[in-house]
Amino acid sequence: MMELKDLRKALNRYLTEKTHVERSVKEADSALMKSKEHETDVEEAQKVIQELAEKIQNTAHEQIARVVSRCLESVFGKGKYGFRIIFEQKRGKTEARPVFVENSHEMDPMDETPQGAVDVASFALQLTKLVLSRPPRRRLLVLDEPMIQLHGKEYRERIRRMVETLSKEMKVQFLIFSQDDTDLRIGKVIEL
Repeated sequence: MMELKDLRKALNRYLTEKTHVERSVKEADSALMKSKEHETDVEEAQKVIQELAEKIQNTAHEQIARVVSRCLESVFGKGKYGFRIIFEQKRGKTEARPVFVENSHEMDPMDETPQGAVDVASFALQLTKLVLSRPPRRRLLVLDEPMIQLHGKEYRERIRRMVETLSKEMKVQFLIFSQDDTDLRIGKVIEL
């Protein structure tokens, strides 16, 4: 049988272990509490960042869609085509899908729109990219056959007026190369 002395030693050892375990539990609880507070802070920060990103996204969308829609309207007539960017959450990221809009009907630009509309939208997107770039860049846009799919004197005249108006309003200089340039000549023309 164990002696009282041995029992005391065993009890003291268990009490010491208990104290050590209790201290470890308190430290773990404290670390858990700090971790939960950090998680809450991260979640709140993420919400703020998402809200800010959404506001920036909407502002950029408005500016881009306004310019593209305006260019489409200038060439194809009022109310014919609009432009919108659909933002979708996929694979944990936001993806942008451009669409043309005609009478509230969304159309895939590559499949459902007439030739030339994509050229006009591409022109407008390049212009928007230049105008919205940060830090600001020199406002010179050099393009080779930007409206190659649009034929006919009426369209060429509309394109010329659109480019001239955009140049003045947005203070952008355009250098456009075209095989059929007689209808697009604006401003100072240099022939080489």
